[in-house]
Amino acid sequence: MILSAYIGIVHGGALILLLYLDLPLEFILFLGVIVSISFYCNLQYQVLLLSPRAITQVIWDRQGIWFLCQRNKIKYVGELLPSCFVSSHLIVLNFRVGVWWRRVSVTLLSDNVDLESLRRLRVRLRVTRS
Repeated sequence: MILSAYIGIVHGGALILLLYLDLPLEFILFLGVIVSISFYCNLQYQVLLLSPRAITQVIWDRQGIWFLCQRNKIKYVGELLPSCFVSSHLIVLNFRVGVWWRRVSVTLLSDNVDLESLRRLRVRLRVTRS
């Protein structure tokens, strides 16, 4: 719920700001279509998890190996990157999947993960990163 509100506010704000640009109307309409497509894709991938490539499950085993499971049943081994963000209500996990340039981010908020699992993940990430 929080993530959908954030995505809506960011894309809605971008659409409102387009009205104040001193650009030809055709270009503003083109940018509006691009922002709308971005909103739709982010909503499908990050919030509703309806995209076939949406990450629906993240598993960290005892050996420290991360497994990312997509909606289309494909499972990847991911390498956790140091660019992750950890705070009390938000965790952004950045992974390298397969080849060096393929990266995947997973956003975890307090309303889409149970609080105990989120707390244990925060502790585990802080311990292993230090």
